[in-house]
Amino acid sequence: MVLPLLAPYVTVAVILRAIDAFRIFEVALVLAGRVEPVLGTFIWSRYAPPTSDPYTAAAGAVVLFLLIMGFVSLYLRLVVGRSEAVA
Repeated sequence: MVLPLLAPYVTVAVILRAIDAFRIFEVALVLAGRVEPVLGTFIWSRYAPPTSDPYTAAAGAVVLFLLIMGFVSLYLRLVVGRSEAVA
């Protein structure tokens, strides 16, 4: 009885955690160095002073935003679909 009432809060917590997981920057930079950039480190390397290419960095940021929004909408569709099926 309590778990269905917590579904909106769990949904928000999972969405915020997923956004945080896509923003990994320090972990990838420390573990792989500059050999294998993830999207966050790629955006920073394009925006950093040696290259100073803000257009490529902005394009990478838009791609990261679209990936996050895609996963969030997919998750919300699954959660809303499941909660409507139960009710």
